[in-house]
Amino acid sequence: LSSIAFAAQVPLEPSVTGVVEKLIQEATHSEIRDLLANSTAESPRVTSTTTTATTTTSSTTFTTSTSTEPTTTTTRTPLKAVRDTNWTSVECEEEATCYADADCGKGQCLGVFLGKCNCHACVANINCDSDSDCGGLRKACQDGICRCAKALATHGFPLYIDALTKFCSQRSCTETSDSCFGLPCGRGICSCK
Repeated sequence: LSSIAFAAQVPLEPSVTGVVEKLIQEATHSEIRDLLANSTAESPRVTSTTTTATTTTSSTTFTTSTSTEPTTTTTRTPLKAVRDTNWTSVECEEEATCYADADCGKGQCLGVFLGKCNCHACVANINCDSDSDCGGLRKACQDGICRCAKALATHGFPLYIDALTKFCSQRSCTETSDSCFGLPCGRGICSCK
């Protein structure tokens, strides 16, 4: 629907626009967040630098000292939680990734086609080097071009109308399930208000 609205230059509702912006922002920063969340302890460093600040009524003095004590890196946790369907909570975490209202405790999961296979990720007839260029749909990149309908046919939907009525935005999924043949699972963000 959003691609139809985009093509027709029809403005989206403000609430939908906000959700879309949040999802785009989350996707853009997901690699950085994953790196921060999945960082491992590094080998100890030989030198560490400590900066302290001393505040007086008229000025601030910064002192830098260097020591040769080893330091280690600790693992960071992400700011936004990604939850699978087995996770339960009575509390709602604002803007956490969700696939259903149940993932947000007493809040609400905002988004479209939550927990459903997203066929819109595969754009037909664009150039590709691998299936990842075709939204992840397995067997979609054929001879350097995304052939989404042909790939869906190999996965049991010989007619495109069958894929639209029985699979696309219809089949349930989670982030960890493989029920979408490599396509992403529709997700949203928690609203706790």
